[in-house]
Amino acid sequence: MRIRTLLRVAPGAWLAPVMVGLLVLYVASSITFGPREPYGLYLTARAMNGLGLIVPVFAGTAAWEGARLVRGGVWGLPMTRHRIAVAAWSFLPAFVGGLIVLVVTTMAVLVPQGLVVPDMVILGSATVILLAQVALGFFIGTIAPRAIAIPVVVLGSFMTFVLPRVAGSAWLRHMSGTTLELCCTTDQVLSPGVVVSIVAISAAILIAVAILLTRRPRMGVYPVVFLVLLIVASGVAMAAAPPTQRPYAERTGTADVCETRDGVTVCVWPEHRELAPRVSRVAAAAVDAWRAAGVTVPTTFREGEVDKSDPLTAGISVRSTNSRNSLIELLAVAVAPHFPVARDEPTCAATHEWRSSIAGPYVWTWLATEAGIDHQSVDNYFGGGARPDSDYFPDAPKSLIVPVLPLLEKVWELPPPAQATWVRRNLRALAQCDVLPPLDPG
Repeated sequence: MRIRTLLRVAPGAWLAPVMVGLLVLYVASSITFGPREPYGLYLTARAMNGLGLIVPVFAGTAAWEGARLVRGGVWGLPMTRHRIAVAAWSFLPAFVGGLIVLVVTTMAVLVPQGLVVPDMVILGSATVILLAQVALGFFIGTIAPRAIAIPVVVLGSFMTFVLPRVAGSAWLRHMSGTTLELCCTTDQVLSPGVVVSIVAISAAILIAVAILLTRRPRMGVYPVVFLVLLIVASGVAMAAAPPTQRPYAERTGTADVCETRDGVTVCVWPEHRELAPRVSRVAAAAVDAWRAAGVTVPTTFREGEVDKSDPLTAGISVRSTNSRNSLIELLAVAVAPHFPVARDEPTCAATHEWRSSIAGPYVWTWLATEAGIDHQSVDNYFGGGARPDSDYFPDAPKSLIVPVLPLLEKVWELPPPAQATWVRRNLRALAQCDVLPPLDPG
């Protein structure tokens, strides 16, 4: 009987179906997806775009619950149960209703992409934010008239999601949870510091609410308690996720799915496990062709960040839409040192003096054709003659800025040992910062 009464009188309960409909329509019309693989973390984060609507609405319904108890005279009576237990039972319909809407909205994003399990770190962080703001909304409802409490809670909660976006402050985004909706590309995970920030601020709000609901201090003490706890929590949040720190970390390879064929190992992320056999076949054939041509290349290919000091491991990024030719192109680019060197050498990136990088397209194309891509396909890929961009590499001699295929035609006229020597010399140049690559096959 009590549950039926709660469902009948609690606005959080009967608003949930309405909000589900609105949020599902919002997701369908406003959240678009690029041509990427279904990555559970990214898709769950995309659903967090609706958090700024879900939380204010259900925090407002919790304020209505608190005001209802005060207006009915119940909140001021002696209670056989602890006040926190009474409060929790009262705002439970608002919290559960908001959680249902949050989960259904998330599934509306995941299911069309073929996934049914959301990322629990993102969803858990959003749940903590929802719980804290619902509890705060209930508390405000117990100390202010309903006509004031509900608008203040809804508007205040809404502004916690709007202000960080307007201010452009990284630490406000981390602590408010608006960082969640920007996470994460396929090679990233959410930084633990962001999760700590969210939990710290939410825990401070919950502790403050619990203290004030229990102690019932004078009105002037309310802001002091909140202020002290929020300052402490903000310090913890700032230490865990400084504004200068990236909110996203590189994915680790602990859950990779690996397959070894003919001494060549390919490791892909779990969502690409079905691609591992096909990629390993192409990689084994390509490595065998490069070895036969006299070029030493890595024997392990792994998705995401790799240890650049390990010459036997290269990083790749695969897609279910990759054809054999596109996989060979990815492998060819992976085996050659390229732009990550510039990230490790800021001087090169800042002065555009990383002149050796102009050798990249020539080396990649030679490797791709050696691994089995015919010259016509390479010609189509490069549009008849891609050339390094002189805007990015202004210090490169103009004599080296020549179309790819005409130069490689001269390389292909050389005996195979001479071609291998040309490739090895340019690979060594690519690994250095300010070295002119020996592109001239003569």
